[in-house]
Amino acid sequence: MSFYEALDGKPSKHCTDEELAEEISIGMENAIYYLGLKSMSEKDIDLLKYSVMMEVRACFGTLTLKELRTAVFHGLRGRYDKGDVYGLPPVRVAKWFAAYMMDSERQTAKKKLIEQLEPKRLPPTPEQEKVSDRDYIIFAFNKHNEGGFFDSDNIVYQLLVDMKVIAFTPERKKDFMQQAIKDVGAEKNAFRKASEKITETKQNNSLKHNPATIAAAKRIALNTFFNELAEMGQDITELITN
Repeated sequence: MSFYEALDGKPSKHCTDEELAEEISIGMENAIYYLGLKSMSEKDIDLLKYSVMMEVRACFGTLTLKELRTAVFHGLRGRYDKGDVYGLPPVRVAKWFAAYMMDSERQTAKKKLIEQLEPKRLPPTPEQEKVSDRDYIIFAFNKHNEGGFFDSDNIVYQLLVDMKVIAFTPERKKDFMQQAIKDVGAEKNAFRKASEKITETKQNNSLKHNPATIAAAKRIALNTFFNELAEMGQDITELITN
């Protein structure tokens, strides 16, 4: 039985005592036969079965009955024993179960099973994407009115531009850029050495095509747009709902 096949079934913690006792009994009888422990008395065998069952109840309830069987199978063949081990004390079987739980093949099988059980997520439809975009714009507008929204990647700005909701004149865009140059320039100057001097012209030329400046200008434009909507008492939902 493969590690993947052994995962099939309910965990032993959800099995009745009769179901678990039957599995443990079969497993231990096979182990005794495989190891040639013919001298064990019926009393010792019963005690072994009971002790192993108690170990499973206490520590290995997440293993299925098939996994208990698989762990014993590999344990008997030396997969989980370190050095020469003789006899079949309950602690040896418990160590098999513990080693089985950490077995890399079991981990791989569990991962495969989880992936198969997870519902496959279909890509959103164009209509779903539109709804998601509208919801995010409304969220941004509400956050702005509550105290501020930082459009870090200009996502909201670009969505509104694509929807043709934002349409500033070239003159106003120029004003936004000039303000962004001042803002970004002030930030850069805060990190300059006190002895370093640059002219305003050089500063402006270096910042005009700076991605940070362009992004800042778009944020200024978005904030201005939101402010003007708020001043007019207009709900942005009306503008972005077709």
